[in-house]
Amino acid sequence: MINGHFPDLLMSRRKFLGLGAGALATFGLGSSAHSTPFGAYFYEPEVRTSANGFLSTTLRASRAATIIDGEAVISSVYEGTFPGPTLRIRPGDFVRVEVINDLAEETNLHVHGLHVSPQSPGDNVLLHIPPGERFVYEYTLPNNHPAGTYFYHPHRHGLASSQTFKGMSGMIIIEGDIDQIPGIAGLPERSLVLQRPTISGGVIPDVLPNQPGVPPRPTKVLVNGALTPIMFISPGETQRWRLLNATVASLWNIAIEGHPMTLISQDGNTLANAVTVGSVNIATAQRRDVLIQGGPPGVYQVLYTDTQGAVTESGPIAYLVSTGPAMDPQPLPTTLLPFLDLRNVPIDRQRSITFQIIGPASATTFAGQGFVVDGKPFDENRIDQFVRLGATEEWTINNKINPNPNGPTLIHPFHIHINPYQVTKINGQPYDALSYEDTTPVPLPQGGQDGSITFRTRFLDFTGTYVFHCHILGHEDGGMMATVQVS
Repeated sequence: MINGHFPDLLMSRRKFLGLGAGALATFGLGSSAHSTPFGAYFYEPEVRTSANGFLSTTLRASRAATIIDGEAVISSVYEGTFPGPTLRIRPGDFVRVEVINDLAEETNLHVHGLHVSPQSPGDNVLLHIPPGERFVYEYTLPNNHPAGTYFYHPHRHGLASSQTFKGMSGMIIIEGDIDQIPGIAGLPERSLVLQRPTISGGVIPDVLPNQPGVPPRPTKVLVNGALTPIMFISPGETQRWRLLNATVASLWNIAIEGHPMTLISQDGNTLANAVTVGSVNIATAQRRDVLIQGGPPGVYQVLYTDTQGAVTESGPIAYLVSTGPAMDPQPLPTTLLPFLDLRNVPIDRQRSITFQIIGPASATTFAGQGFVVDGKPFDENRIDQFVRLGATEEWTINNKINPNPNGPTLIHPFHIHINPYQVTKINGQPYDALSYEDTTPVPLPQGGQDGSITFRTRFLDFTGTYVFHCHILGHEDGGMMATVQVS
């Protein structure tokens, strides 16, 4: 809990939503429409909601002046905002998204985690939208699509890291069965899009020269485009927070001082049983839905710890102010939604796939040869895995040590498009998954053995060619991606 004052941080007037401008006075801390002693007032991105089973919207990608932490910054964004608008839809909806490319380079769009067709006009990440052109994506969500938190971002190979790093991403919320569970239904929600750009001279710069896909060292951890925003809760009140790690490389642990969290969903998939934890791990591209109950009046830090680099980094990403009349805490849910345990389903095939960094991270290796899947850099014209529609398969993803003793070996967050999966083993040891997921860190090698995850998945509903890859997007752009064709 915080005592004392923090430096005044400016915010844009448009961010000020009246969410308790006078509440900080309770603690002897002044505030105004522009600033608080801690940071900007929390605000939500714009929300675009489907109606009558239909959402038609536009995402214009452009290099433009946007507002980041109350200041004008030049960057590549959707619709002129950092992050982009939130899309709110329901199972069974027909979704039409026109992407207009006003950038000076190619782009495309990936709806991360959605179970929709990978063939055009669906989630085809092998599609290239040239500068000055546009493409209309169309998705029909299955009636049984899991409700939860998803997101969108560009996926043009070689440019995904740079464009996402500069702000081209936004949340997707699918409403549905989880929202009707007692203890969850009707709760106030907070959507937190976590990003970490570098801002230099009012600009988010391009990637480093001669190193495709490698962003400059990030310097700011932002929540919905704001630095350490203030969020309010009443003592005893329950809120639902949707956390999205929209960074290109971070592996974070998130905690709130004095406030346990009840985890109810991960990667858009509802848990079978709610789990109360002191913190949650959230790697790049992962999503976590948690319930928070307001503690005693005070100001609390929302903290991150990043363990991916050689040096552990930590600090506040937001502040939670508990203030106002106390509420009687409502019972938190325990049993949520069951999921089919794929450990009990016969499998049609097993596969073993290896991610590896070869040699030092240099301009040459980032161009394609240093980041490989089964020894090969990505080639969109090559099919790496052939799968039968309807098959249930067991895959083991291995993280192999760099053969160069001076080269890096890193954790690789594995992601596959279209179909989620159930993790069954980590480093060969049985693992009881809380739910399905779509992004999972593959551990580092230990004791001369590859790090590994093993999962089971069903290739349901959709044929076509799509990809799996490391979601450290610089690794993906460098070649650590492969194709799967379902027929």
